Amino acid sequence: MSNNIPIFCVPDIQEFDYGAIHHQALPLYGHPHTIERGETNYPEVTQYCIENFEYVSDSEEAIMVYPMSFFSPTEAIERNEDIQSRMQSHEIFEDFEKIFYEKYKHRNIYGFSYNTYDEDLGYNDINSYQTHLNKSKRTNKQFPLPAFFKDVFNDNYLNDSISIGWCGAKHFGREGVLNKFKELKFNNNFIIRERGKTGTNSVEERNTFYNNLEENIFSICIRGGANFCWRFYETLMMGRIPILIESDRCFIFEDYEVNINDVCVLVSSENTIKEIEDKIDNFISNNNLLEIQKHNRWVWEEYCSPIGFIKKFKNRVGY
Repeated sequence: MSNNIPIFCVPDIQEFDYGAIHHQALPLYGHPHTIERGETNYPEVTQYCIENFEYVSDSEEAIMVYPMSFFSPTEAIERNEDIQSRMQSHEIFEDFEKIFYEKYKHRNIYGFSYNTYDEDLGYNDINSYQTHLNKSKRTNKQFPLPAFFKDVFNDNYLNDSISIGWCGAKHFGREGVLNKFKELKFNNNFIIRERGKTGTNSVEERNTFYNNLEENIFSICIRGGANFCWRFYETLMMGRIPILIESDRCFIFEDYEVNINDVCVLVSSENTIKEIEDKIDNFISNNNLLEIQKHNRWVWEEYCSPIGFIKKFKNRVGY
C-alpha cells in the first residue's frame, strides 16, 4: 500500500447513484468511478484527492467515506420534484444504512450529510460532517460541514459607505427579522422574494444574489429550514461581513480557534432595533472593516472552500 491515506467508499459508487448527495462528500472526488461519471465539480479537489488518497476495495486500515441520505417529502413538494422516485431512492438508502451501520460501525467511518431541514441522523457511533449541527448538542464525533460552491470573488473589497444587503426569500420565519432590519438607521439594499431555492442553478438569480453580496459590506444571514445558512459561506467567499442571526450554529473554522466574533456581527432575532444598531456600531468602531473583509476571505479559502476543506479533512484523518 502507498503512503497515501486509504479510503474505502461505501456504497460502491459504480453500483449506486449518489445524486447530489455525493457532491458534498469531497474525499470521493478522486475515486475512479466518480471521475468516469463526470461528477466532480471542483477539479483542484479531484487532483488533490488523487495525489493524497488511495481508493481501495476494502481494508481494515482504510478510512471509510459514506454519503448519508435524508429526504423530506414536504421539501420535495415545494420544489416540484418526483416524490415517488425520491421516496424509492430514499428507501433504498435507508435499507442500506441499516445494513451498512450494523456491518461497519466498528470501523473508522466518516459520513457526509447536507440537509436543508432539521433531522437527527441517529448514527452516533460514526464520525459525521453535517451542515445543520447545533453547537450545544454537538458530540466529539460530529463536525460542521460548510456549503460548497464555485469561487466567484472579483478580488475587490469595500471601504466606503456602510450598507446592509439581503437577496432571498422571506419564508422560514425570516420576514419578521427582515422587517426589523428595514427600520435600522443604516442604508439597506434588500431584494425580498416570496420563495427561494438554496443553491439555485438559475444564472440570473445567482448573478442578482452575488451582485447584492458584492455591493454591500454587510449581509444578513438567517437560517432556513435547517439550522444552516448557505449565504453565510457565500458572504465569506465574497470577502464581506455577515450579520448572523444566532441559532446555536457551529462552524468548521471554530475548530481551528477562529473566533466567530472576529468574523461577523452576532445578533438575536429577539434584539430590539436599538440593540441591533448598537451591536453593528460597536463592530464598526472596534474593527478595521477592510481588514475584516480580507480576514473573512482568508477564512473561507483556508477552511470553507472545497480545496481548503479537503486539506483540513486529510489532516484530521491522517496517520
